[in-house]
Amino acid sequence: GQQSQDWLWPNWKTAFYDDLTKLHKTSGQWDLVIFSGDLTQSAEKSEFDSLSKILVDLWEFFEQLGSKPLLFAVPGNHDLCRPLREDPETQCLKSWWTQEITREAFWKNDTNRYREHVKNAFSEYMSWHSTLGDLGIPVPESMTIGVLPGDTSATISFGGKKIGLVGLNSSFLQVDGDNYDGKLELDVRQLLSVTANDPATWCQSHDINFLITHHPPTWLSAQSLKNFNSEIYPQGRFTSHFFG
Repeated sequence: GQQSQDWLWPNWKTAFYDDLTKLHKTSGQWDLVIFSGDLTQSAEKSEFDSLSKILVDLWEFFEQLGSKPLLFAVPGNHDLCRPLREDPETQCLKSWWTQEITREAFWKNDTNRYREHVKNAFSEYMSWHSTLGDLGIPVPESMTIGVLPGDTSATISFGGKKIGLVGLNSSFLQVDGDNYDGKLELDVRQLLSVTANDPATWCQSHDINFLITHHPPTWLSAQSLKNFNSEIYPQGRFTSHFFG
């Protein structure tokens, strides 16, 4: 979706595919591709359509190399259609950390006006994600969908190992172009919703567990970071946290 994409991508594609060829010869078959957000620039349908064409071509190239990896993606802050700043729901979400009543209402149920606001913002991303199978891009089977758009989990098996993937939407508060460094949220209810309300047992049932978000922990508020370290990412639960 960037303005320079049309004239930069052809040269980037050649260099990228050359690198993939060299890496594949060294590493062997690839089983999984993790895309941790910002798949587009501004989440317009035309951008997701362009992304699909690029990914279809890329997966055809993977097959030529001898791989057909699964794709596991989470949305970033460029993958939501930013609502109008003057919308009352937008303004309430922007005051997330000073208005406890907003936070309580947001998590109360999945049909309140704030959750619907977030759902609408990520509607193009969710529509795009639902088309991946039809495009021939494999995704993990039996994915569990969570409380927010983009929250998901899956279990896959490679090389005799059972791998757990948990993707959480760290971008749902980033409703405009302001600086949100140190202001974002990851709530334990997001994790609970994709791990059968028992993340410890869910993770223990796998040999390896990966947590995937778009933002690093440093982008969370002080309170959210504290909760993240104690309730979502305590020592020993996940093998690695991928973000970027």
